[in-house]
Amino acid sequence: MNGDSGFLVEDFLDAVSAQLDRTQDALAAKAKVRPLMFALRTFAVDLQVFVNLDTDGNVRLRSAAPGETGSSTLKLDFTTVTRPMVEENTVSLAMAQAPSLQEAGLDPLQQRALERVGVHNVAQLQALRASGAGVDGIARLTDGLVPADRLRNALRLGRPAVLHVAPAVPAPDQQAPAAPAPPVLNLPFGTQRLQLAGRNLLSGGAPPAVRLGGRPLETSEASEDGLVVHLPPGPPAGPLEIDLGDGEPVRYQLATRDGNGTAAPTWAPEDGA
Repeated sequence: MNGDSGFLVEDFLDAVSAQLDRTQDALAAKAKVRPLMFALRTFAVDLQVFVNLDTDGNVRLRSAAPGETGSSTLKLDFTTVTRPMVEENTVSLAMAQAPSLQEAGLDPLQQRALERVGVHNVAQLQALRASGAGVDGIARLTDGLVPADRLRNALRLGRPAVLHVAPAVPAPDQQAPAAPAPPVLNLPFGTQRLQLAGRNLLSGGAPPAVRLGGRPLETSEASEDGLVVHLPPGPPAGPLEIDLGDGEPVRYQLATRDGNGTAAPTWAPEDGA
C-alpha cells in the first residue's frame, strides 16, 4: 500500500475481515482434531496514513512511505460479536434487494445526501417515510439537495406492480430418482457366520455396526481389514446394513438358498426383539 495509490476504508476492512474469517475457520477445524489452546479475541492495527476526500465523497487512505512525515495515526480495533448482535444490526435480505437510489433516477450528489441519513435504496427510503418523517421531512434532512418531487418519483419505483400475466406452466416432477437396489448376497443353506473384508475398519475406535433387518449382529472377530459376525438362527435373509460411522451405510440384501436352490423364507426378529 506504499506509494501514491490510495485505498478506500471499506476495501481495507473487507480484506482484513476476510483473512480473519479464514483464521477463524482454521481454528474451528483444528478444534475438531486436537484441544484448542488459544483463540483470537481482539485484533488491533495502527496505520500511518494520509487521509483524503475524493471527488465522489469517499474517504481514501494512503500509507506513509518510509521517512515521509505529516501522516496521521489511524487506530483500528477488531473484536468479536455474537450472532444475535449481527442479526439485530443487519439489514434484511429483502430490503437489501430493493432498487438502488441510482435505479430510482437520483444523481450521485443526491445519493450521497440520502446515504448520510442511512438511506441506500428505495426500501430504506420507504421505511424512513413510514417512520413519520414524510417526504417533506426527508427533503429537509438532505438540506434540500433531494427535492420532494424527486423523492416521490423514487418511492413510486418501490411500489408493488404487476408487469405481466401468463398461464402457469406445470412444474416438472422434482422427486429424487429412486435409490438403486442393494446387491443381493446368496448364502449357502446353514451359514452361521458372515465374513466382511475391507480396510480401515477400526479407524473410528470400534468396529462398524452390522444389522440384519434392523437387528444388531454380534461381532466375533474384528481387524482393520475384516470382520466376522454371527448370523441369527434359521435361514438368514433380509436387508443387511453396515454402518461405517460416516453417515453412508453400506447395504446388501441377504438371501439363503436351500439344497434345491430355492430361496428360504425371509428372516425377521421375534416379537419384542
